[in-house]
Amino acid sequence: MKIILTAIVLSISASSFTQEIEKQKFVERLHPSYTIGWHFNPDGYDGNLKASLQTSILYELKPRLYTGIGVGVEKHSTSILPVFGDVRYLLSKTKNRMYLNVKVGHNNVIGNQDYANRSYSGGMYSYFGIGHFVSLSENLDLELGVGFKHLKINSNDDFNGDYYILPFPGPGASYLETFNRFEMRIGLFLK
Repeated sequence: MKIILTAIVLSISASSFTQEIEKQKFVERLHPSYTIGWHFNPDGYDGNLKASLQTSILYELKPRLYTGIGVGVEKHSTSILPVFGDVRYLLSKTKNRMYLNVKVGHNNVIGNQDYANRSYSGGMYSYFGIGHFVSLSENLDLELGVGFKHLKINSNDDFNGDYYILPFPGPGASYLETFNRFEMRIGLFLK
């Protein structure tokens, strides 16, 4: 008898939770995020701080799981426009919440040539981090995050006799530029 009563209570509470989630409209489960970030190279090469802007539209898949898409603007050896999938998992549902963040996508190059006649094309983009939502109001959180970013940009050298740093790579040389960066982000998350 106890087992049957327990099963009934659990099924009623589970169905009421499911109905509560189903009552939310699709639009109510969308949450935009707007952040500015500063990234630097831990190896010291090209180690000055550089800024990036990102925005994501996240969908609350489950009470602690958000998934969505995002786009950003960053400056490395050329300007890039990363487009990525964004997943965030909340470690708690309290007022001030910690979260894990994974972003994976592709870099699109903005303006594909620089001063040294090197042309660029896109490559892989990934970010792994941890963050903290600090509640500012009922509908707005301050978003703080730190993480590690890895990205690749393909470059082709069209050498035409300009000054070049040794060793001379030769005309038509192709490179895969890899950028590993630590990043700090701050922004707003709309609930």
